[in-house]
Amino acid sequence: MISSQVLENLLRMRFVIVKEGTTHFIVCCPFCQRRGNTPDTKFKLYISKEQTGAGYRSGLRCFRCDFIGAITALFPSLAPTNARDLWKMALQTNGSSVTAIEPIPKDVIPCNDLPDTHLVKRYLHTRRITESNFLFCYSYERRREDGRIMSFGPRIIIPVICEQRYCGFQGRAYGDRPPKYVNAVGFQKSQALYGWDNVMEDNDLVIVEGVFDTYGFYFGQAVAAFGKELSQKQQQLILSKQFKRIIIMFDQDAGIQSKKTAQLLAKYRSNVYWANKLPWKDPGSVSQWENMNFISQGPSIWRNSGLQKI
Repeated sequence: MISSQVLENLLRMRFVIVKEGTTHFIVCCPFCQRRGNTPDTKFKLYISKEQTGAGYRSGLRCFRCDFIGAITALFPSLAPTNARDLWKMALQTNGSSVTAIEPIPKDVIPCNDLPDTHLVKRYLHTRRITESNFLFCYSYERRREDGRIMSFGPRIIIPVICEQRYCGFQGRAYGDRPPKYVNAVGFQKSQALYGWDNVMEDNDLVIVEGVFDTYGFYFGQAVAAFGKELSQKQQQLILSKQFKRIIIMFDQDAGIQSKKTAQLLAKYRSNVYWANKLPWKDPGSVSQWENMNFISQGPSIWRNSGLQKI
């Protein structure tokens, strides 16, 4: 059984917006598209706070596509018995179980606990990003081998969980302070995809560069590669599941890298699409509606004949 508080934490970690009723949490249904409908944008999936009993109150029900199921249908990679432990791991209240990977700094606070006037909260709101998935550190510091302290200033801390394990974190600047990103010691970006545990087979999968870009799409639709190329491990993850379309949607300045990535994946899949050049800087700079409209007609399928639609 999953408690109401743990269920709420898990939902807020995975969905952009979570509404709450007396007996249910309410989110946009990720199953509508799988069942032949357009994406749900009006919060039609009801999740019971009581994860016991029988029938409708025992789990999920969508009042749009009529999907009915248990909580494990929404979190297929999570067993109810260990959901609490996985939530703690995501926030790193228990530190890293892998000593070679730097744990989340101890003095972080959840971004949604910041006052509405805080610059970080304002920054995330301007990017259309929910703050509940991120942490904030007023001054991230790291001790060098010679004993000196390196200070990177205030940072948005982004925990990275992939295949149900803690992989590290990214410390992101929210202003002009360099460097833009500081990765946890031991965090191997090439071994993880941000958002991978949320994706579902038979849906579209959009591959983007950065974490914030994934929030330009609906829940479970996009993963971030932490750069402009896919490593062998990231390729293996993507090819381990079957998707309706695999869409390469890197930043506007990464047309060449998008082409190379599409060519690489098309060796193994015939449903690879790519965006030669985005009409905007990156997927995270526009709304979900604009990105959804673009992927419905913008990307072209990769043809192994070499005759690409430009």
